[in-house]
Amino acid sequence: MNESNATILFADLMNSTELAKNLTLLEYDDMLVDFQNTMFEVVSHHLDYFGYEGEGIDSEWSISGDELRVFLYSDNMDFDIRSALTIANKIKLAWLASEFNQRVLSEQRLVSRIGVGINCGKVIKDVRPWRVKIGKAEPNIEGYAINLTKRIESASREGNVYQIMVGASLYKRCQQNRKINVAFGRPRSLVFKGLGQKIPVYEVVSFVNFEILSSMPVAVQESLLEK
Repeated sequence: MNESNATILFADLMNSTELAKNLTLLEYDDMLVDFQNTMFEVVSHHLDYFGYEGEGIDSEWSISGDELRVFLYSDNMDFDIRSALTIANKIKLAWLASEFNQRVLSEQRLVSRIGVGINCGKVIKDVRPWRVKIGKAEPNIEGYAINLTKRIESASREGNVYQIMVGASLYKRCQQNRKINVAFGRPRSLVFKGLGQKIPVYEVVSFVNFEILSSMPVAVQESLLEK
């Protein structure tokens, strides 16, 4: 059994259900394809640019439907936190400038947005026997911190600045390390389904990182500058 301290990021399309009512099936599929392609380009480039090895060594990520999940567990949690905050801003910028959103915007229709939840906590990475049996012996990542991060991400819909919400453990870490140039709004105590207690969450209201644009894929950089 392999226990790690992880920084976890969940992101998904905040209003995809509402959009689905007003899109044809083909348009909805176009949105998902564009979302998945955008997430892939930005996240894969980011992890490579900042020296993550991937393959379960120091990071793991996946895209399913309209949801992105990123796990960072290098030996430097402060680096992982800064990286997760950077990814959050990069995917939101890239998605707003995406082909799908630009087309929808030109037609004066509702633009699709991304909500993000980030938190830190212990996770277990272990290879399940059933994965071995199907010839895919990658580890499953499990832990309470994952469930909590997903619920924090759902709270991002209540944000009114970046709509990037973080949990208490990440907030405390940032307060201890002033080199992470991030500011948060006042804490909100939310009761999450299945947890049975109030959990404090914080919205990112400012994040200064001059590498956000320069570390984007070139095509995304050019698109953003053009927009």
